[in-house]
Amino acid sequence: MTPRRKQTTPPPPSMHSVRFYKMIALSFLGLTVVLFAVVMFMVSKRATIVVTTTTNPVDVSTSVTVGSEGDIPGQIRLMTVSTTFAGAPTGNREEPGIAVGEVTLHNDSDRDQPLVKVTRLLTSDDILFRINKDVIVPANGSIEVGVYADVEGKQGNIAPVKRFRIPGLSSLRQNDVYASSETSMSGGIRKVGTVSDEDIDIAKKKLVQLLEEKAEEVTTTLSTDKKIVFGVTDTTITVPDNIIGEETSSFVLEGVAEVIAVLYDEEDVTGLSEQALLKHVVDDSEQLDINDSMPTVTFDSYDKDDGLATLEVFHDGVVTLVPESKQLQKLMFYGKTKDEIRRYVLSLDHVSGVQVRLSPAWTRTVPHVPDHVNIIVKQVE
Repeated sequence: MTPRRKQTTPPPPSMHSVRFYKMIALSFLGLTVVLFAVVMFMVSKRATIVVTTTTNPVDVSTSVTVGSEGDIPGQIRLMTVSTTFAGAPTGNREEPGIAVGEVTLHNDSDRDQPLVKVTRLLTSDDILFRINKDVIVPANGSIEVGVYADVEGKQGNIAPVKRFRIPGLSSLRQNDVYASSETSMSGGIRKVGTVSDEDIDIAKKKLVQLLEEKAEEVTTTLSTDKKIVFGVTDTTITVPDNIIGEETSSFVLEGVAEVIAVLYDEEDVTGLSEQALLKHVVDDSEQLDINDSMPTVTFDSYDKDDGLATLEVFHDGVVTLVPESKQLQKLMFYGKTKDEIRRYVLSLDHVSGVQVRLSPAWTRTVPHVPDHVNIIVKQVE
């Protein structure tokens, strides 16, 4: 007789094991939720930092010598100019004078017309003037000549005249030969005063101005493709003898001066001045902008022994913060609060303001994710 096998069933799992696995599952789920929340929080954090920079003006004044042994090569030209100036004392009384001026003589005929000095010119009001030299008025042409009133007095101070007739010519010839003026006559009344030292000083200053104008005229006639600056030196002014204290309506000063014209290449001077300006740039966080401006160059002096001219050079520009500088890189702001960012940015040169926006609203520091940090640099003048 075959024995029968006895079947048994496993005991049901204990309540302790079920709780253990349930806790593991819940813990894993909770950790997943926390990690998801952390990731979402990190992804949602963003920062925008707006930095406002300003430009700071800089300038340089330096001396540059020009010549074969100077800072830059160049040419030096020496010239002489001369002129006169008619000064007047501070008048305290009036007296009659001879009015003078200038007219244009016209000849509408086909033959020349000679006129001798003192030829009369008559206005329609019968005010008489005379020419001050012999002239020949060309056929179908004109010529200018100085005139003076026939008598003293303010009646000679006339306005421009469209037509003077010439009574010395025949009535028929007067139709073709006549005169006109475009400016007023003056001098019929003159102020007379006693010449003082102050009058002479004023006249000297004006004479120097005339010499400088003459110097500019002669330097502009130089044929060159180089830049030119000039200076007026060794000015000699001649004052009439015993003029101080004399009672007169006018006096004449004579002046002579030496002109030093310096010819140079503008690029040479600009290169030197820009190098000097670059010394104002502390490091690679700053940049210099000269806005294509050219330096201002003036004459200072000339050394005849060395053959060197000294020029004074002034050049200006502005320095500002480079937007791409390492001081404004994103990593400089990672983990910083708004206050820390403000203190840091406002400590930089060429910065006038900063705005910080963090999102979401509960964010307190700048995220460490480069794509979530935006730095904007605005420049104001």
